[in-house]
Amino acid sequence: MKAILRLSISITIIILIPIIVLAIPINHVEMQINTTNGPKQELVKDQVTQIYVDSYPESPGWIVCGKDCVIFKDDNKKDNIFIVGNFPKKMNYDLININTFVLNGKYIGKKRRNGVIAECFYVESWGILGKIGRKNSCFDSFSKSSLTVADKIFEDPILVYDLDEFEDVDYSEALK
Repeated sequence: MKAILRLSISITIIILIPIIVLAIPINHVEMQINTTNGPKQELVKDQVTQIYVDSYPESPGWIVCGKDCVIFKDDNKKDNIFIVGNFPKKMNYDLININTFVLNGKYIGKKRRNGVIAECFYVESWGILGKIGRKNSCFDSFSKSSLTVADKIFEDPILVYDLDEFEDVDYSEALK
C-alpha cells in the first residue's frame, strides 16, 4: 500500500513540476490604461507619444488602433506601421493575435522596406493593454499580467525591424 502511495505521489510530482515551471511569470507587461473611444488621431513626427497596436498578418506587421488613451472607433482609417526599437523580435503567437500592445516612444515618419511604405514608430517601452489574453486554453490559468516561461519557450519571430533596414521616403511618396 505504501509503495502505491509513493508511486502515485511521484507520478503526480513528475507531471506537475513541468506545468508549474511553465507557469512561472518572468516579465510583467500588463498596462491598465483608462481608454475611451474616439476619432482617429494623427501621429506627429518626433513627438513622444503612446500608441496602441494590433497585429497585421502582412508587412509591416502592425496597425495603429489608438493613441494617448483613445481607441479609434473607425476601423477603416487605421494606419499600417513598422515597429523598431525596444520591442521583442520574438513572441508567442498565441499572445500576438489576441492582445493590443501599448507602445511608448516616437513616431519617426514614413519609411520604406522591401517596397512597402508605411508609418514607422520607435519603441522605448511597451506592454499589453489590460489583462493578457491567451489563445490556447491549456494556458488559460497562467499569468494574466506577465509573460511566462511557456511564452518564452513557444516564441517565434515576429514582424519587428531594425532601423537600418529602412529607406527614407520623400515627400511625394509619403502622400500616397
